[in-house]
Amino acid sequence: MHFTGHILATLRNAAKALHGGDEITVDNLQQNATYGIHQARVRLKGDPNTYRLILAPADAPIMVGKCPIADQFAKPLGDM
Repeated sequence: MHFTGHILATLRNAAKALHGGDEITVDNLQQNATYGIHQARVRLKGDPNTYRLILAPADAPIMVGKCPIADQFAKPLGDM
């Protein structure tokens, strides 16, 4: 069991509550139910870029290029 969808919806709702939807927009929530991975589109006022927010259980098989996501960071999750 995982709660990634609930977490992402809570982040979206918090962005709306804190900024009234003006400063930051989190929308277009989608899921991949096989691994519990969710994504959302994030936009900031005045920034022409669109960002992809990925939320997944820590053991989800996510790759960046051909490397596991954990190999892309200096420390394992929880070692901060």
